[in-house]
Amino acid sequence: MRTVHCDLHIYFERVTVKLWTHAAIDLFENNFIMAATIDKILV
Repeated sequence: MRTVHCDLHIYFERVTVKLWTHAAIDLFENNFIMAATIDKILV
């Protein structure tokens, strides 16, 4: 089972999203798609 952790920090005019996993071997295409989608939303 793979687990991706997420921290969401909301400031007055700033949002930071941090994603991480403990096993780099278990990165899948969906992890990169999720990161790219978050980048599009936050830019």
